[in-house]
Amino acid sequence: MVPSRARAHASRPLACPWNNQLVARPKACVIQSLKSSLKGCTLIRRWYALDKKQLDYFLEVCRSGNLTTASEALFLTRQALSKSIRMLEHEVGAPFFIRTSLGLRLTREGEIFKEYAEGDRAAREAALRKIHGTEQTCQVVIGAHLSHRTDADIEFLLAFQSTEENVKVVLQDVEEHNDSWDMLKDGRLDVVFSRTKPKDATLAWVQAGETKVLVLLGKDHPLAFKDALDFSQDLRGETYYSMSHDTLAELEGYCKAFGIKPEYVTPNRNLLRKLLGLCNGVFVVPEISAEPFLREGLVALPLRSYPLETGVFFVYRRDTAPLVKRYIEYLRTYPLPQAPPLA
Repeated sequence: MVPSRARAHASRPLACPWNNQLVARPKACVIQSLKSSLKGCTLIRRWYALDKKQLDYFLEVCRSGNLTTASEALFLTRQALSKSIRMLEHEVGAPFFIRTSLGLRLTREGEIFKEYAEGDRAAREAALRKIHGTEQTCQVVIGAHLSHRTDADIEFLLAFQSTEENVKVVLQDVEEHNDSWDMLKDGRLDVVFSRTKPKDATLAWVQAGETKVLVLLGKDHPLAFKDALDFSQDLRGETYYSMSHDTLAELEGYCKAFGIKPEYVTPNRNLLRKLLGLCNGVFVVPEISAEPFLREGLVALPLRSYPLETGVFFVYRRDTAPLVKRYIEYLRTYPLPQAPPLA
C-alpha cells in the first residue's frame, strides 16, 4: 500500500529539463525502464534534483578556476564550497573538474553541464526581470582582473548605473587579457579594463592615463633597503610571481635574458602576501593596483626599466551599442588613484 503523501507526490507534474514544459510524472515501471536504458545518462535522471545555489556555485568555480578564489567571492569557506561541488557531481553522476598545476579544468562532462547551468541562470534572470517589470533593463558587462582593482575602482565602474535609467553594470573577473579580447569580440563582454591595448583592428580603446610600476616584497628581503629597483639588474635570481599567464608569456624573453625566474600564482591576495612575507620572491604591480595587496610586513618600491606596457585602457568593440559608447565617455573621467605610501 503506497502512503497517500507518496501517491500525491507521484501524481505531480515534472518539469522537463530541456524545454521547461510540464510533463506527467512517469510511473515507477517507466522510471525503472529508463534507468536500465540510460545507464550512461545519469545526468538526465537526476536533473530535477539540482537547485539554484548549486548551479551558481558551480559557475563561480568555472569562472575562477580555483576553489579558494571562488569561495572568497561567494563568502563561503573553501570546505563548504568543495562539499557543494562534490554533492553536485554525485547528483549528476559525473566528475566536472580535473586538478592541474594551473588550477581546475573542466572535464568533457563539466563543459556540457556548464552550458546547461549558464542557460538556466539566464532563464532565471529573465523571469525575475519580467516579474518585477524591469525586462527593459540593459546591461553593460565590463571585464577586469578584479584581484588588481581597488574598492575605489569598483565603486567608480558601478557608479554609471546611477546616471542612466534601467541600466545595470556587471563586473566579470577575467585574468588574461587575450581571453578578454576574445570575449569582447564574441559579445560576452562590452568593455575591458586593461593595462595594455589590443592589436586587433576590430577593437577600439581609450587611455585614461599612465601608471608607474611598483615591486612588492617582504620587509626583510635583502632588496628591501633600497630606494628603488631596476628590473634588469636587481631582480636577477629572484622568483617573479604573476597572476597572469599572458603577462608571463610576454616577459619570458626578458626573464631569460636577466636571469629572473617567472612563476604563476593563483589570484589569491592572502596567498601572495604569505609568499612575499617569506622573502622568496617579488610581485610587480601597476601603482594604481598596489593598495589591495599591501599589508603589514610588505614594502613597495619603484621599479625602473620594466619592459611591459602599464597604462590604464578601456577597450571595446568599434561597432558597440550606443549605451556602451556613453559608458566609454563616462570612463574617460576615470580618476587615477593616488599611489599608496611607500614603506
